[in-house]
Amino acid sequence: QASLAVDDFDDSTRRRAREIARAARRDRCAPNRPNEFYMQPQKYRIELERRILESLTKRFAESELLLCLFSAALYSYRRGTICEPFPPYFEQDERAYDDVELFLGAFPNLEAMVQNPQLVKNMPPQALSLLDWILNPEDHSGFSLQQVSIEEYEADVSASSGRSLSTQSRASRPDFVFKLNYSAANQCFAEFETVIRDFGSLSGYHGSGTENFHSIIHNGLDDTFSRSTSIFGEGVYLSEDRDVGYSFVKAGKVALGTHVSAMFGEQFGMLACCQVAKHPQVRHSHAQSSTRYRDSAILVDGQNQLPPGYIVVTQPQHVMIRYILVYTNKSASPLEASVRKSRIGVCQFMFLFYLGVILLLAYFKYRNSV
Repeated sequence: QASLAVDDFDDSTRRRAREIARAARRDRCAPNRPNEFYMQPQKYRIELERRILESLTKRFAESELLLCLFSAALYSYRRGTICEPFPPYFEQDERAYDDVELFLGAFPNLEAMVQNPQLVKNMPPQALSLLDWILNPEDHSGFSLQQVSIEEYEADVSASSGRSLSTQSRASRPDFVFKLNYSAANQCFAEFETVIRDFGSLSGYHGSGTENFHSIIHNGLDDTFSRSTSIFGEGVYLSEDRDVGYSFVKAGKVALGTHVSAMFGEQFGMLACCQVAKHPQVRHSHAQSSTRYRDSAILVDGQNQLPPGYIVVTQPQHVMIRYILVYTNKSASPLEASVRKSRIGVCQFMFLFYLGVILLLAYFKYRNSV
């Protein structure tokens, strides 16, 4: 079959193709999701109330993060692309963004709901449908969030990757860590597990804007986050180095209606820690500089070498998110905040310097060939 380049389609066709691909992925991630809960909230009101209160009492931090991420995507000017998936009750003919904003803005403070369950019981059925859909992604996207300690995350990643995180800067050490647990019915995860059994895997970090993470945790790193014009080739970019991934974190302001998140504050940044299959289609330049690994640096189009530690994934099924790292401003001291900014500046300078050297070499090579 002849393959068509992305540029062969206009924006609306690409968007529709992406929506179809994402819907197909969610069908494989959670094939038995109970849509009737969301579409008939009055009928299932008692069950919705129970599920919401259970989520808030047992998984408060996870619930607050999920609500923050949906809110960040909803209020973004790019919400047509990144507020995906969208609650089904408000997407019957077309997306009712204004209605969702209205109900989201009327939500009581989550802490207040825990202290006074009657606030949940007083919510209209449409609001119950919306809140339950946000807080329980396992039903429609095949995963759940679990807050873990920073030490547990670092020990797990160090053991699985064979690389100690002790060399990473303090600036890139997160304030909160959440693990993604995939459900047994999640066929996407089952297929990924089969791939890594055949090819092995490595860890990679992907930094992005906070508003993008609602889509990232539900849909994975699909072509929405793929670079098509990079000098190193098309694909989603990750790095083995947490510091490098952290340099691409873009903190965003998040408002939960009329109040601010008690845990994360009004602005925070996020970094995805992923497991990447060592599939032949995945391009990877090893972070180590010893002779043993020099041959693993890849030339894209026979010309441009990936920087050390960079990973380029062209197929979303070759990467799964394992952890979400959260960086808050309210917990950082002025000194630490300045260290973070300086670290970001150094990483970006080194990348631009490396890119400039490559372009300079390419220019002289062209001149000599003329």
